[in-house]
Amino acid sequence: MEYIAFDAHKHYTLASVARPDGRLVREQRLPHERGALQQFLARCEPGSPVAVETMGHAHSSPAINERSGPEAPSPP
Repeated sequence: MEYIAFDAHKHYTLASVARPDGRLVREQRLPHERGALQQFLARCEPGSPVAVETMGHAHSSPAINERSGPEAPSPP
């Protein structure tokens, strides 16, 4: 198992993956472009927990919202 974290900023998301012992596996700055999040997650272990930290800009990030679909409401 891995722990995956996304820290969403206005123009990019900092993504990191760590092992249960805290060892950092990788860290990458993801542009807010469609497909960037899926491309990053494709290299992660399936079923790993994910945490997302935001400060008000995630609703404008296509990388975070791309799976929501047009019928899903945006966060306030």
